[in-house]
Amino acid sequence: MAKTEEGKIQNAIIKYAGGFGVHTIRMYFGPGMQTGWPDVLFLLPSGTPLFIEFKVPGKTPTAKQNRKIGILEEAGYHVEVCDNLVAGKQLIDDYLYAIGSGNL
Repeated sequence: MAKTEEGKIQNAIIKYAGGFGVHTIRMYFGPGMQTGWPDVLFLLPSGTPLFIEFKVPGKTPTAKQNRKIGILEEAGYHVEVCDNLVAGKQLIDDYLYAIGSGNL
């Protein structure tokens, strides 16, 4: 069970996306690993990857996280920042809709 507000939001969005058949990979940042990358990679239908950086409500990414987000975006990846459950569900809905409509 998640101990932090960020973890609770993250777990809820992973579960929500899983209800649509979306698989996820939690990014692990242990000793010796590069930090600053988004928390979760969502493997959307049709081979579309979506990275989401989860934050506690009202918080924003650190400078290091913003640099990593920029690297991913420059390479053409979709990256979002989420600090609440409603916005997270909307992100999943929006991306799934865009994929289904061919607008992504």
